[in-house]
Amino acid sequence: MLTPEQFRENLSRVRERIDSAAREAGRDPAQVTLLGVSKRKTATELQIAIDNGLQDIGENRAQEAREKFPQVTFKSVTRHFIGHLQSNKVKYLPGLFDAIQSVDAEHLAAKIAARFLDNPMPVMLQVNISGEESKAGVEPEHLTALTGPCLEMDGIRVEGFMTIGPLTTDRDEIRAAFQRMYNLVQDQARQFPDRLQQPKLSMGMSNDFEIAIQEGASHIRVGTALFGARS
Repeated sequence: MLTPEQFRENLSRVRERIDSAAREAGRDPAQVTLLGVSKRKTATELQIAIDNGLQDIGENRAQEAREKFPQVTFKSVTRHFIGHLQSNKVKYLPGLFDAIQSVDAEHLAAKIAARFLDNPMPVMLQVNISGEESKAGVEPEHLTALTGPCLEMDGIRVEGFMTIGPLTTDRDEIRAAFQRMYNLVQDQARQFPDRLQQPKLSMGMSNDFEIAIQEGASHIRVGTALFGARS
């Protein structure tokens, strides 16, 4: 079980890594939002993280959130849904999440928008930048066809884009993928200048977030480095 002392040490190390990566790239570390990914972690562990400085959390499964979140006091924490979202699970999201990072289809965006007409949900559009079949996300060449309609939906607010890096230990390959993603996001901003001003970019996890920061990530999603290995 994660202890408060362990979490504080882990958080300090991660923040040092963020600071170093950002400054190496000439960026302000304050421009990077750290999401603590609490997948398969207990409500107690999540509460420890929140009580010891974690301000943004990411959860992958709606059902897990439904079971765990009522046991947690969130204070001013922002709760991001970051996993693959099935349309039949959208009904569970109101009251549980403050943002959704994993919208990868127009029909899913429409389903979310219909649920949040009175209070539009901030979303990111997920791109499969690596082309790996195991990963969710729209293909890069089809992103514009998703972005356009989503920007017109009243119940959502497109704030940016999200991706998962390639499954490899080749740092050059990871960097190239993140560079492609950054360039793709800038292209979307040029195509939709009135609706996509300074879009956010969520990419990078425990094993590659320094590269993601150097290549322009505004949000990183860190689980193992903060909470330890998942059981």
